[in-house]
Amino acid sequence: MKPRKAFSDLTTVGLLQHELNDSELRVQSAEQRALKAEEALQAALDKIQDLERQLQGRPSLEPKSSEEKKKTPASTPLPVVPPAPPKKTTAEAKPTSSTKRTKKR
Repeated sequence: MKPRKAFSDLTTVGLLQHELNDSELRVQSAEQRALKAEEALQAALDKIQDLERQLQGRPSLEPKSSEEKKKTPASTPLPVVPPAPPKKTTAEAKPTSSTKRTKKR
């Protein structure tokens, strides 16, 4: 009976190693997608800030003569709010239990 149990245990270990390998591949893929999304978000934030700077540098569109100002109500500019810093992903916020990588077989 011992050889069967040992064989069964080896089979179980092999299956678990395969599942672990698959899980590690999924984690790596998710990390890459998260990095790409973070880079895209940062690029979008940079573009928004550039556009806001361009808007601030433009001359006002309000009428210049006092008569025209009376006809058209002055618009109040919207306050410029700096974007919030990017939130950390759950992978960044929570340290993993082990940083050691297992050797792929």
